Amino acid sequence: MKKKLSSKSTLKKRGFSLIETVLVLSLAGILITAMASLFYLGEKSLSKNYLDRKNKEEYQYILDYIKDEVLEAHYYYQAANDGGIVLIAPDKKSTKNYSYIYYENYDLKIFRLTKTYNDIRKVSASFEKYRGGGKNVLGEDLSLKGEVKDGLYELEIYKKGKLLMAKKIALRAEEVKNEK
Repeated sequence: MKKKLSSKSTLKKRGFSLIETVLVLSLAGILITAMASLFYLGEKSLSKNYLDRKNKEEYQYILDYIKDEVLEAHYYYQAANDGGIVLIAPDKKSTKNYSYIYYENYDLKIFRLTKTYNDIRKVSASFEKYRGGGKNVLGEDLSLKGEVKDGLYELEIYKKGKLLMAKKIALRAEEVKNEK
């Protein structure tokens, strides 16, 4: 047999009032907004840390790259224009030639310049003189400063005048004294 519901039993059960529903939705909105803000700040912090670490790796790569070439060089001499040095190493393609390697700041970039000669001598090192040689960009929006002191080649990388990283490299190469 079917039981018929009385109107009294259905009216006694009550749902949430409009005020309760609005209050719960407002609190949920505030909670979701706070969680989204925390998530955003955390993500922003992580991406900044990632970029900082990536930049440091780039600066370290540049210094290590130069260090490897300094250690491979057989000869060097001071460049006249910015305190850097010109490295002279046997050419990897020809046993009769020598690769002259120089690093220069030009147009907010660090360039690795190379030129090949068949003898060991001092030549003027500048961006314009290396027209026929190789020019490779090692870093952008950076500048490189190098100085020879007490048998060490001290390298520093700057960005907008601020020192970012420095490295000292022992010079094992012989200094070239003559100039042609």
